This record gives sequence, C-alpha cells and structure tokens, in this order.
Amino acid sequence: KKNKLFDMTLPAKLQSYMVCNTPIIAAAGGESARVVKEAHCGFVCEQNADELAACIRDKVLTTCDLATMRINARRYFDDYFSMNLIIGELEDMMKDNC
Repeated sequence: KKNKLFDMTLPAKLQSYMVCNTPIIAAAGGESARVVKEAHCGFVCEQNADELAACIRDKVLTTCDLATMRINARRYFDDYFSMNLIIGELEDMMKDNC
C-alpha cells in the first residue's frame, strides 16, 4: 500500500530475504525500491496488482539472472546490513555523542 512513511523505511523482511540469497520482487517505492535496484537483486514494480502481474510475467519468468541476483542480494546485505557493520556504526555514534 502506498504510504509516505513506508517509502522512508526499509522493512526487516527485505534484509531477511537478502541474507537468505533470495531474489526479490518488490511492489514498492522509496527505500525498498532503491535498495533492490542498487543491489541488482530483483525486480521493482508499481504498487498495484496489474503491475505486479506484468512484472512477474514479463521479467521474472523470462530472466536467467536469478543466480546472479542471489549473489548480489547477499553481497549487498554483507556490505550494508551485517551485524558487525551496524554495531560498529552504533558504537561510533555513541562515542561521538559522549
């Protein structure tokens, strides 16, 4: 569902899919769409049933790049969302504010 708040956030399930090497079909906008596109780990379409069906029919079912998308998903997760990276960033922020 379209919502400006949802466009500014990244659902945890997106990161879960990425860590599991899962290609993503995102009927989404905002940060979710940006991450999927930037990571080259899936497909993004408008948030309606017709666009989602067209995306599956025209892109997902005709691609041979699913193996590459799996690798890209995990690589992006490791580069931007890994626990060690996030903990390090939080520690740095805490040091800066103390």
